Amino acid sequence: VACPSASSCTVLGSYQDSSNQNHGLILAGAGPAWAPTEAADGQSVACPSVSSCTIGGDGVVLIGAGTAWKTINVPLLGAGTYLASVACPSVSSCAFAAQTGDALLMVIGTGSTWQAFEVAQPAGTGDGEANFASVACPSVSTCVAVGEFEDASGGLKGVVATGPS
Repeated sequence: VACPSASSCTVLGSYQDSSNQNHGLILAGAGPAWAPTEAADGQSVACPSVSSCTIGGDGVVLIGAGTAWKTINVPLLGAGTYLASVACPSVSSCAFAAQTGDALLMVIGTGSTWQAFEVAQPAGTGDGEANFASVACPSVSTCVAVGEFEDASGGLKGVVATGPS
């Protein structure tokens, strides 16, 4: 859920149709008035303004607002890239905390211009997966992502990454 104002929220969800097919769903509105839009299944949404939202999920990025959305091609994101969380400190800057395989990524940009930065995994990381859970950006030049990784003995450890620099 992202609410850039008291009268404008964007909610992500999904539904299953009568053929048992899952579909992504975006709801835009507030109070008793909501407008649904079927879209790719999103995991996280950020709206720095009522006219600008960014959604990420399993390798897909959507930009738009209300019922007008378009899929953005982010060539840096290959198959299997999971965009766990998005933060947009301004309409011209967003960041995703992402993972692909065992690699952690911070993906920074907006519209059709994106850069991916691989986050070095901490010493002692085992063969297990590393995952980001959330990202926050107090400014366009500073983001913090948090998550966890499996150490060599199979235990879970926390990881904190800052970026984009």
